[in-house]
Amino acid sequence: MTTHGYLYIANGRVYVDEALNSVASLRRVEPEAHVTLVTGEPFESPLFDRVIVEPFEVDSWKSGLLYKVRHMYASSPYDRTFFVDSDTYFCDSCRELFHLLDFYDLCITDAQNDCSEIRSGNGVLRGYFPYCTGIMVFRKSDANRQLFQSWLEIYETKMSQYQHDQGPLAEALLNATAKLYVARNIYNAKLNYHVSYMASKVKIIHGRADDYEAVRKALNSTPVNRSWDPISRQCGQMPAIRYVKAYAKYLRRMFARPHD
Repeated sequence: MTTHGYLYIANGRVYVDEALNSVASLRRVEPEAHVTLVTGEPFESPLFDRVIVEPFEVDSWKSGLLYKVRHMYASSPYDRTFFVDSDTYFCDSCRELFHLLDFYDLCITDAQNDCSEIRSGNGVLRGYFPYCTGIMVFRKSDANRQLFQSWLEIYETKMSQYQHDQGPLAEALLNATAKLYVARNIYNAKLNYHVSYMASKVKIIHGRADDYEAVRKALNSTPVNRSWDPISRQCGQMPAIRYVKAYAKYLRRMFARPHD
């Protein structure tokens, strides 16, 4: 069995086609990647190394999310799994995240615009917000098996209370023993929100676009810190001279302060 690989969970031709586009981008940057699709009906494509068919009954958008939660861990054929949503595009290899699983059970990114309220006991846990479940890298372990089972049970019983599956995962993590690492958003560049990126190129675009290559070029047009504008679909940066002057002013103020 391949020890590590990429996992897609998609049902319906629209989402399977999205997954095909995503896999094509993955194979351009990582030709030897092993990729599995979990879906509700038989499907064949040379882009997938393996297709796992699991029955799927659609009655709502949330049932699709529940299907994802049910099969992400249980149906993965890998010891180390890189799960990605179908509406993603790989700009570069992300194999380094597999190596983080030498130290962590789970690698995930922040859901910067998810303000869902997470409940603990009888009340809302203030100041605690969800992570993104669209890109998750995890290993098989007892801690993760319990975490994913808890995630599923919480979502099944509280589906009406949560807008989507991210809140239930955050709730499950409260009592989990799995060791969690939160990766930077260059591995999960969401296109629908104003987001800032560190001085490193974006590696995964997450969101729908007519021309992913144009978005990739816009996101990675400069190596410095920059901010993404979802309206213009461009990245803006502070001109270098303004940055240098602002930093110099900051240093003068700091050194002018009395110190102990």
